Amino acid sequence: MRIFIATSLLAFAAACGATSYGASADGSFPLRPPGADYPNWEHMCVMTKQATASETLNSAGTQGWELAAMSPYKGNTLICFKREKPGR
Repeated sequence: MRIFIATSLLAFAAACGATSYGASADGSFPLRPPGADYPNWEHMCVMTKQATASETLNSAGTQGWELAAMSPYKGNTLICFKREKPGR
């Protein structure tokens, strides 16, 4: 199982590196262009039992959270959400 996870992470990292656009050589994030109007995001990750993952997703959805990532972890489920920050 550890080999599978390590291989998956390596493949993911390689794919990200191969498809990066606008990445800098030192790994920093490029600044937004002047006048660009992009949303700012807030993020939240929760660990839940696999049996209650659907309830967690529905509950977060009613609060405006959008699913960003979901992964099984040691019999539980790690669920990460994002939503636009208010007051833009």
